[in-house]
Amino acid sequence: MTFKESEDLNDHLNDLSAINNKLDPKDQFYLTAADPKDGKPEEKLNEVINAKYQAGFLKPYNYVNGYARLQRYMEQHMSQEGRQRILNVMGMFRPTFRQVAQSLTDIDLILVEEGFERLLLDYDRMFSAMAIPACLWRRTGEIYKGNKEFAALVNVPLDKLRNGQLCIYEMMAEESVVNYYEV
Repeated sequence: MTFKESEDLNDHLNDLSAINNKLDPKDQFYLTAADPKDGKPEEKLNEVINAKYQAGFLKPYNYVNGYARLQRYMEQHMSQEGRQRILNVMGMFRPTFRQVAQSLTDIDLILVEEGFERLLLDYDRMFSAMAIPACLWRRTGEIYKGNKEFAALVNVPLDKLRNGQLCIYEMMAEESVVNYYEV
């Protein structure tokens, strides 16, 4: 390679680098995910997670909405005494969760979500491998994974046991579940 060719190649690489730095965050994420920098697997994962976050594809889970949903449910379906009993128990652990959550950065919370997603994948394999009713929900009650045996037990369509469409406490109000326990 001649000196001139080397200079042209260097200029071309610099131009590509400048274009890369001006990319939309979503495009930057796709490039990072497709070809992360060399390094340790943990560093590569962090790079991809940061790019995913910058692109807006990864957000911390909003537990405030989950607790608000629970509060609405309790107001519509429970007596004042029943609500107070539940709120007393929640009052013991919610301040600790709130204190810990406030000390975490968005990236920390996103890493928690990544861990939750991995847990869902692990349970997906386990739920399909055993014929025992099983269900996984967040601390606010939103069901994120359930198997067909659990769906049959509580007489709920399997697709409703995904991604927070149904809460564990909402199932208890369903007539099918109430009838099951009355038998």
